[in-house]
Amino acid sequence: MRRTAMVCLGLGLLTLTACANDDVSAPGFPGTIPHATWSDDRSWAARIDGDYQMLFVTTTGSSTCPHIIDSAHYDVEARILTVAAHQHKPSGGMCTMDIRPHTSFLHLQEPVAPDTDVTVELEDFYTTVTLTPDTSVHESIGVPATP
Repeated sequence: MRRTAMVCLGLGLLTLTACANDDVSAPGFPGTIPHATWSDDRSWAARIDGDYQMLFVTTTGSSTCPHIIDSAHYDVEARILTVAAHQHKPSGGMCTMDIRPHTSFLHLQEPVAPDTDVTVELEDFYTTVTLTPDTSVHESIGVPATP
């Protein structure tokens, strides 16, 4: 009986230790950004805020290993915004096998001009998204509260 209690205690401590890793959660927030334009294959979406300075990218995939924006380069003449991203991985390297949306965002160094269609290319994704900024309302998109 005493041996069983020690084994159970040891397994409990091992479980707690495994859960208390020093993972940093992925930047951004779970879920989608309202009024985003989705790619044809629905694997990702993009939106530029009403001030034309913030880029939001939503990707679908593992909730523990979402794609996160690293940088963006805006070619003003070609009207192409090329976005580099990486897949966030927890320290254990294991990704859940679920499909959930995750949104990350980035302040654009070169604001997108109003009334300009912009093609967004997300590295490692096969489709592009063409955004038409909405000039009818200047809005500030806040990060939604986590439930």
